[in-house]
Amino acid sequence: MMFLYRNFALFLQSISNKHLNELVATDNGDPTSFTPFQSAERESFNGLALAIVRGKEGIAGKMQVKVSGAGLESASIEIEVK
Repeated sequence: MMFLYRNFALFLQSISNKHLNELVATDNGDPTSFTPFQSAERESFNGLALAIVRGKEGIAGKMQVKVSGAGLESASIEIEVK
């Protein structure tokens, strides 16, 4: 069985309180990619992309991470920061 994935250019953003959280890095597992890990724009590879976010020390609350891309429906997730 063979799976075909279309690679999409994605824009990842941490969109709640900017004082609460930050986007640390992104990746897609493509060993030929020259996109810096700190970039919020990342092309998916085999249908996958990774975003690493972190809350800031000593500040609790909820952060929201949103992913969007041309030709895709945007999605978001809310993460509780303790």
